[in-house]
Amino acid sequence: MSAAGVKCPTVFEADLPTVSYEDAPTPEAAHQSLKEAREQFPIAMGAHGPEILSYELAHTALRDQRMAPPPGLGLEAQGITSGPLWDRVSATILSVNGEDHARLRRLLSKAFTPRAVARLDTTITDIITKLTDPLMAEGRSEVVADIARPYPVPVICELLGAPSEDWQLFSTWADEFFKTFTFNAAEYEPDILKAWGELDDYVDDMVAERRTSPTDDLISELIRAEDEGDHLSKAELRMLAGGLLMAGTDTTRNQVGGAVDILCDPPDQW
Repeated sequence: MSAAGVKCPTVFEADLPTVSYEDAPTPEAAHQSLKEAREQFPIAMGAHGPEILSYELAHTALRDQRMAPPPGLGLEAQGITSGPLWDRVSATILSVNGEDHARLRRLLSKAFTPRAVARLDTTITDIITKLTDPLMAEGRSEVVADIARPYPVPVICELLGAPSEDWQLFSTWADEFFKTFTFNAAEYEPDILKAWGELDDYVDDMVAERRTSPTDDLISELIRAEDEGDHLSKAELRMLAGGLLMAGTDTTRNQVGGAVDILCDPPDQW
């Protein structure tokens, strides 16, 4: 209802323009479709629901406390609203909202500091150098497969304090986790839950070791993190390790691949 008592239409009743770009033959064609829709209205109906198209409206929406991700991060659209996979996804920091989210953020910020990340500078350089040096002699590479895809997981392992030789294990778990965000997650549920359980066991072992022999890695810092006497529980430590693996993997892969693609167009900016 509006202030005058007149019923306002919902976004689904507002006769919005439609937009389709997922099957576009090129990125340019996809952007053209979005541009044409945006010229009509700052919201359009996409394949999976309403999509905000303008910077100004996105800026406003992202700061509106009434707006929040659904607990299942899209599982509801597939009819999954309960069960083991739902319980896992709805408990991640990406799904938790309000004061519970703010509490986790406060505790995480005590450990995940710029100083802690800066300690990884040398490691990050070493990892990317090991990936790129073998490619130099050939003078070309498949950037996504050779560099962007293998790059982030060894960095996350180092950040958490896991041995570098375990990065392939973490990469396999990450690949299984990302099946949660496909549109046939139910088909992959056993594999996703198996990977999640294996990571839980791995983190439990790390936590047990760090409680008696703390180091300067993120797991140790998370154990030490305190906010007015509040500490992270064992389940929360597991959840944050899994969340970091999910949040830091595909985002970095996409950013590296996308950045190289963009920089290939204006070589003077390389």
